[in-house]
Amino acid sequence: MGSIVLVSTCGTSSLSHDLSSEERKLLNQWANVGSEAEIPAGERPKLEELVLRQVDALERASPEEARRRSAEINGILSYTGNAAEVQMHYLVRSDTVLGIHAADAVERWLRAQGARVEQKPFPGLQVQDQNRLDQALADCARWVAEELQWVRSEPSRRLVFHTTGGFKAVQGFFQTLGLLYAEETVYLFEGSSELMRIPRLPLLVDLGFLTDEQRREVRRLRLGLDSRGTELPETLAARGRLTAFGRLLADAWWEKEAAGGLLPEISDRIRFGPDFAKTVTQENPSRWPTINRRLEDLARWAETGQDLRSLDVKQLRGGARQGSTHEADAWHDGGAKRLFLHAEDEVWVVDRLGEALH
Repeated sequence: MGSIVLVSTCGTSSLSHDLSSEERKLLNQWANVGSEAEIPAGERPKLEELVLRQVDALERASPEEARRRSAEINGILSYTGNAAEVQMHYLVRSDTVLGIHAADAVERWLRAQGARVEQKPFPGLQVQDQNRLDQALADCARWVAEELQWVRSEPSRRLVFHTTGGFKAVQGFFQTLGLLYAEETVYLFEGSSELMRIPRLPLLVDLGFLTDEQRREVRRLRLGLDSRGTELPETLAARGRLTAFGRLLADAWWEKEAAGGLLPEISDRIRFGPDFAKTVTQENPSRWPTINRRLEDLARWAETGQDLRSLDVKQLRGGARQGSTHEADAWHDGGAKRLFLHAEDEVWVVDRLGEALH
């Protein structure tokens, strides 16, 4: 089966087991608030006592009892049998007061079983503000596409999404993400003991219905660069940002396109020199996504001044070489390569990809 990295959406089920009708009403009443200040002072002591009691009970629970108390733990153990066998657990929790407490409870129980766990908070992951939710889901898509690349790049690892817990909107979004990125998505219906599985589908995302300028705009918004004012379908972008759906499509499309060769410039501050494309095509195609990623980092640096550690733009020691005055890191492993460039007025010209100068 290989090493499993399990991403679980996390709701508040761990706080709702075996409650009286009055306690359940209290929990439901404040389930979606994002700040304790929103809870009336007279209600806080009762709510705090309820939460502490439920968290303590789960922490002391056996695996069998924990499965009854927490939908998230029930789903995890239905999939793995032993939580500690998973290489890494990620808990995607809601941006609410009770969501934080519930995720803390699940994390503490999993750690007590010897599991490695990390919570993933996304600001705005709640259901009271559509705009904030949309941005939070877009951030989720970016996290899966970029920061979980370390999982998907290694064939011996399996990325699995588990969507038993959490808001229905978040569950549905991660099930859609799973069709593109996860080996499979698993979940339990409430009251069921049979684990449902959704395999990854061989989907191909194509933005060919957009113009070249619109695709450039999508790439800019994906990087967080300023909009150029190019009109995009409202399903993809709104108010100068990609929607959650737009982010999902943009990331999947970018991975396909970046693996196929050199992508066009996306910034007026960056221009490819006449020989640059030739030096790229001479590289192993497995390097093309990395090259495209570094060129986009370079565009971000040219426009915003943000110099990522992976880029490290610096002036060449000993003066210009073959017309280039600066270098930026392309990669370090397997024969380090650099991007060599020089400035012409306000534009950085990327001259070539070549061996690092030492």
